[in-house]
Amino acid sequence: MYTSGSQLVRDWLTLLDARIMAIAKQASLSSLPTMTGDHREGALRTALREFLPPAVHVGTGRVFSADGTLSNQIDVVIHDGRYPVFRQGDSCLFPREAVIATIEVKSLLNGAAIEGAWATCMSVAKLKTSCAAEDVQDLDQRLIAKGLDKSEREESLERYLYPPSYIFGYDGLATQASLNQTIDSLTTTIGIMMSPRGRPMIPSVISTGHVVGLAWSDPVRVAPNGAPLDPSLTPLYVSVDSSHGFGILAAHLLWTIELRSTFSSPQMGLRSTVLEYLPFQEFLKATVENGPFSVLSFRP
Repeated sequence: MYTSGSQLVRDWLTLLDARIMAIAKQASLSSLPTMTGDHREGALRTALREFLPPAVHVGTGRVFSADGTLSNQIDVVIHDGRYPVFRQGDSCLFPREAVIATIEVKSLLNGAAIEGAWATCMSVAKLKTSCAAEDVQDLDQRLIAKGLDKSEREESLERYLYPPSYIFGYDGLATQASLNQTIDSLTTTIGIMMSPRGRPMIPSVISTGHVVGLAWSDPVRVAPNGAPLDPSLTPLYVSVDSSHGFGILAAHLLWTIELRSTFSSPQMGLRSTVLEYLPFQEFLKATVENGPFSVLSFRP
């Protein structure tokens, strides 16, 4: 018997993760790197479709903004099915406003691959987005009613306007030190794109198959034990040893989808939520208990 729904979801995602890895090993039998990569990207898109809401679609292609600027080619685009997309065979052009999240997929996520994936994520973050002024005002009033101050309201709006990006590797860097060194190098050489209110525009989750890098952000905050709670004094990323990178990414993606659907579909009265089913604690508990880390918060 399960004591919580989040434990059941954790086990379900873990089994799905194992199936994805089995498909990845099968793809490696091909001697053509391009064919192997395409197969693994397709496997991840298929896995995502098994649990994402019907209104949320999964595709691949490029994202563009109203001013005509195009992103790099994106491996996996999670998009709102209520918006138009412009198909070109198996690939699509996605209006910036339709995109919920993006995922870069790599067979081997080494330092060079992370750099390329990071640049692709930033090519989406740089795109301008549009939002009706009356909707911004309506959202602001609803957040005021919830008791949020001006800074908190601005942060909530930015989460909606700037969807997260993820980097997923089937295999790659094997230690926390190597991942941390790679990220430190990237933030120095490429720099960090900042949002209008000064929030770092960086991938939310980086999974190498052995180590998971978590950006300091909601819904879950992980930091070295003894670290202050002030985000400005906390590292941009904390890496943890974990083979559950797909599960952690999936939980964060589901949190993002619910967050954005809440903002885009105002409702009166009580609202059903699946946030308590998301297994952040279940995936991270063993890791942080056995290492120099602590889960600081999970904010549904």
